[in-house]
Amino acid sequence: MFVKFGQLLATRPDLVTPEVADELANLHQDVGSEPRSVMEPVLVAGLGSPVESVFASFEWEPIGSASIGQAYEATLHSGEAVVVKVQRPGVAEIVHQDLEIVTRLAQSAEKRTSWGRQYGIAAISQEFAANLRGELDYGIEVRNGREIGAALAGVDGIQVPDMHPELSSSQVLVMDRMNGEPLSRVGSVEALGWDGRAMADLLFQAEVQSMVSGETFHADPHPGNVMVLPDGSLGLIDFGSAGRLDAFEQAAVSDILMALYLRDPTLLREAAIEVASVRSDADPIQLERAFARLMAQHLGPGSVPSEAMLTDFLGIVFRFGMTLPASVTAMFRALGTLAGTLEQLSPGLPLIDAAQEIASDRISTMFETDNVGELVKTEFIRLAPLLQRAPRHLDRIAGQLERGELTGRVSLFSTPADVQLVTRLVNRFVLAFLGATLGVVSTLLLRSDGTLVLFDTVTLLDVLGYLGLVGGAILVMRVILEIVQEDV
Repeated sequence: MFVKFGQLLATRPDLVTPEVADELANLHQDVGSEPRSVMEPVLVAGLGSPVESVFASFEWEPIGSASIGQAYEATLHSGEAVVVKVQRPGVAEIVHQDLEIVTRLAQSAEKRTSWGRQYGIAAISQEFAANLRGELDYGIEVRNGREIGAALAGVDGIQVPDMHPELSSSQVLVMDRMNGEPLSRVGSVEALGWDGRAMADLLFQAEVQSMVSGETFHADPHPGNVMVLPDGSLGLIDFGSAGRLDAFEQAAVSDILMALYLRDPTLLREAAIEVASVRSDADPIQLERAFARLMAQHLGPGSVPSEAMLTDFLGIVFRFGMTLPASVTAMFRALGTLAGTLEQLSPGLPLIDAAQEIASDRISTMFETDNVGELVKTEFIRLAPLLQRAPRHLDRIAGQLERGELTGRVSLFSTPADVQLVTRLVNRFVLAFLGATLGVVSTLLLRSDGTLVLFDTVTLLDVLGYLGLVGGAILVMRVILEIVQEDV
């Protein structure tokens, strides 16, 4: 868990100092490695055959060591140069234990703290756990790699290695080797003679286009997973974490980009509500004002938009109790990681400007002559069933009005806040009534002549009366204290 957290922080120099980010960057490729004696049994079990029968050569010095597995260079008998990822033995049990701890802590935080409930920390931890468990199965990574490769097949300047599913398993992954160095080791691409701004723009547009087009996108594009190839192109590796947006989420993301392009907080609010589950007591006007302040801060004259805007946007989403789907959370997590990678490729790259260029292109494409007709046709097809049923519904409503049968229904206590308010008022009334009743009964007991004397002149009725008065006073004082605290 700490390795994963460190990898994330290494891409966010806006959250940690540059010195800390540089040190944490070592976690992308240089986690402590296991010796051959430990890793070879896992490789043989995953291949189902001896190493020599599958590979013509195999270099046992790992070229990279990550939190879950290690990568080696090898050559197939056909002559193809490949990279072989082998999962560390016992890592699955360690991950499951860590995730159990994380899940329990998150559930406790959500139950015991207001911020835990506000951010839905239990759901976030469950999503994190599901993603990390998915990374333990290299079969999922093979599928993700093939889908990402298909999505980026037409993009010049970005390469995705071919997978070898026939040689891969849940603990072993074999893919083509790309001759290059991870961005985390390269440092400045400008020193190598490449245009860092052009490379950053290409990577950003490819990632965002995959998102808004409904293709599978790389959800963990940190500098250790981005290769700088000798011809100046970029290569993507490590596809254990990936995501895909559905049709509603794609439309919402496109609307978010358009809202940023148009500086329209109303459109941004509507797009956010479209993709998220909103708490019933959230104030839409206040939400829109929060987005307006966000735009004024990050998109105003003289401001330099950066990945900090993404952090502030998510802060607003969580503050208003909006719950994002897992795929959208993966998208934002990918964008947050990508922001740090782009900063290393091209320091000071204005991400919002790049996003606005994509939004501008989509708007221009949408309103081209050929596309407008197709758009109108598509919308008419969608509305046709509603238009067909509309006369029948209107006739039914008119008939009910004529016969006086049109009724309305109001759902009382339909929200948890209403139920909580009524419950609190009823509890206070019951406590106050019991306290007052107990006080009256205790007073009557004190005025009665008791026959059972306990000591001196104190009778049993006197003891019961005083105890009752104390109990009644405590109940009444508790109600008064709750009212005073609420007013404060």
